[in-house]
Amino acid sequence: MKVNSNEVIPRLIKISNDLEKEWEDYLLNEYPNFDYEMNRLDYIDITLISRFLIRKVLEQDNYIVTKIFDEVEIILKNGSDQTKNLIVVGLLESIQNISSNLDYDYKNTFIKFLKINTKIEWERIIEEWE
Repeated sequence: MKVNSNEVIPRLIKISNDLEKEWEDYLLNEYPNFDYEMNRLDYIDITLISRFLIRKVLEQDNYIVTKIFDEVEIILKNGSDQTKNLIVVGLLESIQNISSNLDYDYKNTFIKFLKINTKIEWERIIEEWE
């Protein structure tokens, strides 16, 4: 069964209680009229997860990073084209863009958490931007 793009964020945020809390706070700030479902901007909203992953990697919280990227791999394997694009452009590319302004070797730091399909997309983004 294909994973729909509307399922991506909920599937990822449920992996971590900390991320769920950040998501709830984010929704209150970004969608104060409780209109997320009608006005959702997934490619912007998913950057919350990108920032969360960057922070967890820098904190060396490997367990939660691994769990999230395990789910990312499942989504990439079973996602529609739109879903895959949300993961690649929304999540992975955001991680790389945000990280490029920070002082750490993000290209190699994240690679150890990525499974085969995620790693292929991660490296493809790097090649395209270099």
